[in-house]
Amino acid sequence: MTLTRISASAGSGKTYTLTRLFLQLLQDAPPAPKPSGPASHERDAARSLAEILAATFTNKAAAEMKSRVVDGLKEEALLARRRSAGRQNLPVSQKCAPSVPEVWVERILRHYGSLNIRTIDSLLATLVRLSALELDLPPNFELSFTPEDYFTPHYDALMDELAGDFFRRDGAPHTSKETDTESMELSRLRACLSEACRSLLFLSDFKGFTPKGRLHFLLLELVERLLRGEETPRVDAGAVQAELEALHTALVDACLALHDTLADEGLSVSKNFLRFLSVCAQSAPWRPLPESVYREKSCLDECLNKASRGAASSFAEAAFTDALTAIAEYAAALPLFRHALQLAPLIDLAFAIHSRMEEGQDTLLPAPRLPGLAGYLLSGETGVSDALCRLGTGLSRLLLDEFQDTSREQWRAILPLAAESLSTGGALTLVGDVKQAIYGWRGGDARLFNEAAHEAELAAISPGLEEGELEYNWRSHPAVVMHNNAFFSLLGREDVAFAALSAMLPPHTPERYRNAAAQEAVQSYAGARQKIPPQKDWKRDPKGLLAGVRLYLTQAPTVARVQDLVRERLRRLLLEELLLHWRYGDIAILTRSGEEAALAAAWLSSWDIPVVTENSFLLASHPLVECLMAFLAFLDYPLDDLAFWEFAGGEECLGTLRPPDAREW
Repeated sequence: MTLTRISASAGSGKTYTLTRLFLQLLQDAPPAPKPSGPASHERDAARSLAEILAATFTNKAAAEMKSRVVDGLKEEALLARRRSAGRQNLPVSQKCAPSVPEVWVERILRHYGSLNIRTIDSLLATLVRLSALELDLPPNFELSFTPEDYFTPHYDALMDELAGDFFRRDGAPHTSKETDTESMELSRLRACLSEACRSLLFLSDFKGFTPKGRLHFLLLELVERLLRGEETPRVDAGAVQAELEALHTALVDACLALHDTLADEGLSVSKNFLRFLSVCAQSAPWRPLPESVYREKSCLDECLNKASRGAASSFAEAAFTDALTAIAEYAAALPLFRHALQLAPLIDLAFAIHSRMEEGQDTLLPAPRLPGLAGYLLSGETGVSDALCRLGTGLSRLLLDEFQDTSREQWRAILPLAAESLSTGGALTLVGDVKQAIYGWRGGDARLFNEAAHEAELAAISPGLEEGELEYNWRSHPAVVMHNNAFFSLLGREDVAFAALSAMLPPHTPERYRNAAAQEAVQSYAGARQKIPPQKDWKRDPKGLLAGVRLYLTQAPTVARVQDLVRERLRRLLLEELLLHWRYGDIAILTRSGEEAALAAAWLSSWDIPVVTENSFLLASHPLVECLMAFLAFLDYPLDDLAFWEFAGGEECLGTLRPPDAREW
């Protein structure tokens, strides 16, 4: 039984390594016993193949790994045949004893569906589908990852219902279909919606006049928390408001007391400090206090004019300390309390939408529910054995790729399977890189990569953790590797990480949170340097075009002129330099926005350079496609002369026709 964690930075050959690990597990698998019949042999082969699970994060990665496994086995099988034929002095084509890779190629081709390389969601969905009836789900449920399908219809229905209730005049009788309880509930939710909109407009950093889009986004986040089964306590808005108003009252009283003390003692005070005290004393609850250097002063003398320094009494100093303490407490509590007040009505609305989703359950299963349902199935004394029985196979080897993007809900669901594998002499391998975590918006938690291997349940079974690291960067040019090493290794220093995060976080973030964030950054980037493969051949770059970074400064009085300059610089760079030595597919152009990407793609098309953008292949804007579309429009409606002449005049379809030729044609 082995528990292994492999750190794999970008370009380090992670997919290749995973593929080789999978192939090694296949070749190390014990040969199937002599079957009593063909059917028994087929079942044994499929079962032994399915017991090795490689879970990746995307369907594309799973498909790529499947392809590499089959290709790798084919190469090994051909090499084994050549070696065997050479030893026996036989032609390669002549029959010889099959090798282990050849046997596995045949088994995989016969049982390709049993090749257990899939996404984590696919595995969990299979487990849930096999137990759909026990979970009170329709057996033909459809898993949905699109909020527009599983959330937006219920959101829109509730908004329409509340809008109808909103425009009903006060005191107007409700319809016969509505009970008094339903009418009261709609009125309560209407008040929540009104308060939610007010909070977004006045208590948040929302920019704009219509909070519809922001409201949809926040409610979706809360509903998905409920779907995942996460604790979402309701907020007592009255208690929150009362507590913050108490802090604000203490702030006002302390500022007024200090102001009176300064006047009583006849101290000469800085006008700016008096103005700051006055603004704080007159501030309204829920409003942020002004930024001021006086909030950071350590003693009253620093706020006095030269004539009064050293003349303040201990009573005045105490009043100064009380005032600054009250200001600091209010400023620290305000963001949290404002956020709580924003959440209070939103949580009530989220519960209402979630309830409607459960009541109107159809064949659509929201993806956020999947880990919780699978975890429920696998929990308990017989959960794992029952699930594996339904799967028809055990899972003796688990390879989990891109583990830094795994959510805690997914890990809680998989953990019983991992423990079962280790307890039966199997293996668990975690592969990932916390620096490449990109799915935090979907619940991915990069901290799991370091924490999961130390789970008490696994530590009690496994004799210890084996660590590995892929050191070499096989993808990037040496100049890129050296630049990344110099830049990102700085974050492995605590002082640099603390300074960087302090600049990124809000100004009044408590120091303990900045320290904790800095420690996580140091842990992630310590030892992040990659090595350059010694045998890698970089001679494909004859003129040193990638030997460094070149910057071009483009300045002009107008945006249009800047675009013209960038267009010309890009044209010369591509046509006169890069494309003389590199293929189209070797070049990537990055822009800051989708509009700029579309503009660059249009330039490339005009230069007859094939281009693929993030959004499309730009087929609709290609002249040939426009010409064919015009022809189809003409066929659909022959009286459309404009469509006909657009087709007939297009060089892409008919070439260049002179006017006389066109008339004759």
